[in-house]
Amino acid sequence: MTIAAEPQGVPVKRPATQRGRAGAVAVLVIGIVLVVLVAPGSLIAGLVWTAVSTGSVEDELVPVAPTGTVPLRAGSTASIYLAGGYGSSDVSCSVTGPDEADVPVVALRGSSSTEVNGMRYERVAELRAPLDGDYRFECLGPPATMVYAHPSSIGASLVVPVLVGVGASIVVGIFGLVLVVVGIVRLVRVNRERRMAAVAAGDVARWGGPPDASGGPPR
Repeated sequence: MTIAAEPQGVPVKRPATQRGRAGAVAVLVIGIVLVVLVAPGSLIAGLVWTAVSTGSVEDELVPVAPTGTVPLRAGSTASIYLAGGYGSSDVSCSVTGPDEADVPVVALRGSSSTEVNGMRYERVAELRAPLDGDYRFECLGPPATMVYAHPSSIGASLVVPVLVGVGASIVVGIFGLVLVVVGIVRLVRVNRERRMAAVAAGDVARWGGPPDASGGPPR
C-alpha cells in the first residue's frame, strides 16, 4: 500500500527587526530642551553677567582729578572719562608711567558716553600703556569736574557680556532646532517602518507567508 506524502508547509518569512523609537525620541527631546530652556537661559545669563559687570565697572573707575594712580598692563588701553557735565576741552590730563616717563594721551573726537547706574560717563581720551605698573594721572579742569580713569573701556566691559549671551543663545537655539527637525524625521521614518512590519506580520499570520502580487494567498 502506498502512503501519500503530506504536503510540506510554506516557509514563513519573519519580518525584519525594526529600529526602536528611543533614539529618535531622545534626539527630539534634547532639541526641545535646547530651544526651550538652554537658549533662553544663555540670554538670561548674559544679562545677569552684564548687571554684575556694571558694579565691577564702577569699582574700576579711579578718580584722577586732580591726581590718581591706575595699575595697567603693558599693551592695554586705558580710558579717561568725564562725569561733571563739562566738555573735553575743559579738562587737560597728563600721565606718567612707572618709569617716570610721560605717556602720550590721545584726545578722542566725537567722544562716546555710557550710562552706569544713572550716571553718564563721557569718554574723552585714551592712552596705551607701554609697561606693566602704576600710572599717575594728573587732570586739571573747572571746579566740581569729575574725571575718572578706567583700565580698559566701560563700553567694552558692558557690551561683551551681552554679545556673548546673545551669541550663545542664537547658536544653541539653531542647534536645538536642527535636532528637533532630525528627531521628527527619524521618528516618522521609524513609525512608517513599524507600520509596514505590522502589515507584513498580519499577512504572515493570515496566509502563512507574504501575499502575492494580486493580494491573495501565497502560491
